[in-house]
Amino acid sequence: MVAQRIAGPGEFNHALFDVYSLAHGSVGIIAAVVVGLGFWATLALAVGWEVAEHVGKNLAPRLFPYPTQDTLVNSVGDVLSTLVGWTIGKLAARRRTAPRAG
Repeated sequence: MVAQRIAGPGEFNHALFDVYSLAHGSVGIIAAVVVGLGFWATLALAVGWEVAEHVGKNLAPRLFPYPTQDTLVNSVGDVLSTLVGWTIGKLAARRRTAPRAG
């Protein structure tokens, strides 16, 4: 096993948010609307993925399009993106089920 290097400035996996933030946000929406996970379960899922991704990049880097390790800032951004997606999903679901006045 070879430890993958941490992403540098200008690379994917370095900044707080990157193109994968949209994917993480989508997972949050799915967790809220389709699966029905609560906030804490979604947080655990997001953090668990970040840990699994870190280990996976060291064990099988070829499975990842950008095998550099996430910076801590990027991992925080990934988790935040998931939770923002979850919040959007919950708000949309509430709005959809709210009784209409009129």
